[in-house]
Amino acid sequence: MNIVTAESVGAACEALVREGRRPSVRLVIEQLGGGSPNSVLPHLKAWKAARPSVVAAEIVIDPQIARLIQAQVLTASDVAAQAARDRAAEAEADAEEVAKAGREAEALASRLLAELEEAKGRLLVQDGQLQERTAELQQLREDAADQVRQAQEQARQATADADARADGERKRADALTSDLALSKARAEQVPGLEQRIEQLAAKLEQLQRTEQDAQRAAAVATARYEDQVKAGERIEQELRAQVAAAAQREADARRREDVLLPQLNALQAELVELRPPAGKKGDKP
Repeated sequence: MNIVTAESVGAACEALVREGRRPSVRLVIEQLGGGSPNSVLPHLKAWKAARPSVVAAEIVIDPQIARLIQAQVLTASDVAAQAARDRAAEAEADAEEVAKAGREAEALASRLLAELEEAKGRLLVQDGQLQERTAELQQLREDAADQVRQAQEQARQATADADARADGERKRADALTSDLALSKARAEQVPGLEQRIEQLAAKLEQLQRTEQDAQRAAAVATARYEDQVKAGERIEQELRAQVAAAAQREADARRREDVLLPQLNALQAELVELRPPAGKKGDKP
C-alpha cells in the first residue's frame, strides 16, 4: 500500500503546522512513518503552493494613525522577507534531503555494480577452470585408455610368450623324459650312460623351473594390468567429482548474478529519477 499521497502528505503538513514546526521532506517522512524523498517532495511543493505566501493581519488604514502606515508597511515587508527566507531554507533542506537520498542510492548502486563485476569475474575464472578440468579429464581419459591398451597388449604378449616358453619347455621335458626312460633301459648295457641320465634329469628339473617362472611372470603381468585399470577408474571418478564441483560453483555464481542484476537495475532507475534535470537548481530568495 502506497502511504505517500497528496492527501497523506497534506495531512502530515497540517499536523506539523499545528505542532509549531515547519513542514519539510524529512519531517513529513517521519510523520508518515515511511516514504522516499523523491515521492514526498512533489506533494510537499503542491501543498506549500496552495497556501498563502504571507499570512499577516489585514492592514486597516486609519486616518488618525496615518503616520504609522509606513511603519506597518515596513513590518509587513519584513514578515514577507522572513517568510521568503524561510521558504528558501526549507527548499534548500528538501533539496539536501533528496540529494542525500540520491547519494545513498548511487553508493548502493556502485557497491552492487562492484559485487556484480566481482561475481562475473569469479564466473569467468570458474568457467576457465572448468574448461581446464574438462580438458585435463579428457587427456587423462585418453592417457588411461592408452595405458590400458598398452597393459593389455603387454599382458597378452607376456602370456603368449609364457605359453610359448612353457609349451617349448614341456616339449623338451617330454623329450627328455623319453630319453631318460630310454637311457634307464639301456643303463646296464651302455657304459657311462648313468652320468648322461643324471645330466638329463638335471636339465629336466631346470626346464620345469623355467616353466614355473614363466607362469609367475604371466600372473604378475595380469595383476599389473588389473591395477592399472583400477587406477584409471579411480582417476576418472575423482575428475568427475571435480567437474561436478566446478559446475556447482558456476551455478551458484550465476544465481548470484541473477539476484544482483535486478537490484542494480532498480537502483540505477531510482538514481536517474533522483538526479535533477541539467541546468535547474533550487529556488533562491
